[in-house]
Amino acid sequence: MITMYEMPRISEKGFNPIRAYEVHHGYDQDCHKWFIDLSIERHGPGNIVKWYDTELEYQTDISKFLRKETNEILRIDSTGN
Repeated sequence: MITMYEMPRISEKGFNPIRAYEVHHGYDQDCHKWFIDLSIERHGPGNIVKWYDTELEYQTDISKFLRKETNEILRIDSTGN
């Protein structure tokens, strides 16, 4: 019998589109960095946070996440593109 301590970590890609999520974003005054914090409510607790050193990098990415509701599906690979 395999216990949870003997199980290897499994990495797989999912292809189901995520249509609804909540975005918290802005400038963290304590860390002095820009951030985007995504919460996917329908899939339970947990967030995805990405930090940015420059406002230009932040502005480029935030526009991808703040699109209004459409039939377009936002697809982002593991590199954030």
